[in-house]
Amino acid sequence: MTTLTLRGELGRRLLIEVHGYERDAVEGPDDANWLRCSAEVEQGAFRGAVEASFTTHDFACLLLELDKLMAGEGAVASFNTMEEALKFRIEVDRAGRATAVGKLRDNQAGGVELSFHFDSDLSFLTTTHAELKSVVATFPHRNAST
Repeated sequence: MTTLTLRGELGRRLLIEVHGYERDAVEGPDDANWLRCSAEVEQGAFRGAVEASFTTHDFACLLLELDKLMAGEGAVASFNTMEEALKFRIEVDRAGRATAVGKLRDNQAGGVELSFHFDSDLSFLTTTHAELKSVVATFPHRNAST
């Protein structure tokens, strides 16, 4: 299992645990790149957790945007998933203050959503960036698996 954590002030956080590929043997790249994940948000007194499937592409796209953000070449990095169980964006201003805004959705419970919004900064994002690199390296895009 590999973990990705986006931390914020006052103990707020988004935690994604990647448990592994959904399928070991598949015929095509679309099926080969789904990952079994858990996502949890702690937002003050509110907490939410879901089991979800994300793709290797979801994490790779976030990494590309976060690479730019950390290099000062962009101001926004976003995570959007096909099944919409989780979506969020990270915005950083010129002073290095970051804001995370998103929604965690339980599709199995009729689409119940937990919206979250918390402040962070580049020191927290440095750890998130390193963890995201590990997720992408551990679970790379596969053309097909046998």
